[in-house]
Amino acid sequence: MFHFCLFAGTEGEMPPAGMTAITIFGGSELRRPTLAREIGAWRARRGMPRSRWRWLFGSDENLIVTIFGATCVVEPTLVEEYAAMASLVRSGQVTGEELPSLLDGLESQIGGRDSYRTLTLFGGCVVRRRSPSRERKALDAAVANGGLDHRTRSWLETLVEAPRGVRWRALGELVANPLRAPAGA
Repeated sequence: MFHFCLFAGTEGEMPPAGMTAITIFGGSELRRPTLAREIGAWRARRGMPRSRWRWLFGSDENLIVTIFGATCVVEPTLVEEYAAMASLVRSGQVTGEELPSLLDGLESQIGGRDSYRTLTLFGGCVVRRRSPSRERKALDAAVANGGLDHRTRSWLETLVEAPRGVRWRALGELVANPLRAPAGA
């Protein structure tokens, strides 16, 4: 996938791998893929031969190039992450028992970094996590729309300011074992 922005502004969604985004004299806002999409892509790539992209650059990671412009990579909200991961399990693509090991495998492969590389010349590239107030508004909206029950909302709210690795593990536990989620949270 190729994303090009010249003398303009644009936004788009990043796939888990294999994308090049070039911004020159403009601004781009790119949404990082959900953890569920990354798990699905990582699982599909395991054991496959190296792609041309990996052969050329030594990695399957996305590449973001910004020259005289600005690029903002926006992380999904907790609600988006939870809904995508729950859908992954509900659809049968991943079992609840398999999810923790897939999360461990993905985390061991990419660690604390994201699945993209950046090159910025005379510009800016930032990764922006949603503010706690926006996260809470998204949680409230999901409850109002019937997407979350109050217990799950309360449990997810405890993760609003948690580090990324803690969020991953806790979301995985909640989706894999919804009855074991802390009742008082």
